[in-house]
Amino acid sequence: HDALPISKYGAGISLNDCDGATVRRCLVRNGQNGVLLTRCTKSFVYDNDFSFNSGWGIALYRTTHSQVSHNRCDFCVRGYSHGVYYRGQDSAGILAFEQCSHNVFVRNSATHSGDGFFLYAGHETTQRTGKGGCNHNRVFGNDFRFAVANGIEATFSEGNVFEQNDCSGADHGIWAGYSYDSEFRFNRIHDCMTAGISVEH
Repeated sequence: HDALPISKYGAGISLNDCDGATVRRCLVRNGQNGVLLTRCTKSFVYDNDFSFNSGWGIALYRTTHSQVSHNRCDFCVRGYSHGVYYRGQDSAGILAFEQCSHNVFVRNSATHSGDGFFLYAGHETTQRTGKGGCNHNRVFGNDFRFAVANGIEATFSEGNVFEQNDCSGADHGIWAGYSYDSEFRFNRIHDCMTAGISVEH
């Protein structure tokens, strides 16, 4: 279980076009990203430690019907210097980017990151066809405390459920601009700098 040495930017683990892959009990630290899943389906990522990376701990791109659970992705942040500079620069413990739908994110820890959880519909939705989005995901029981920017960011997407997450101590606990049919249930959000939940437009 030794940490993977990363000498170049990228990721400790990168999976492309995989169906039914499992990533378990891996340790990737002090690089740019922990694990990248690109166009994967029905995959499982659990019991891993992808903390202390400068980009993302776990990143999904066009990945669907997958489960991400019981991982540690703490302190995945760039652009932050305590007391000097306070920006997340789109780093995140967990990223779901462009047409990542019908996934489950449950009982992960992603504290002290740029965003705890960053879900973004992507350029296909916002700049090209207006369709797609990262839709119908369930984000349940995660620890997203002390994010530099947002405990949860979920924009331009439909039908996502956020339940029993802790988003305390962030700038915004939850930022869900341009999203719709979202559900927020029993989340814990306090001591945020700007707002608990912001859903604009």
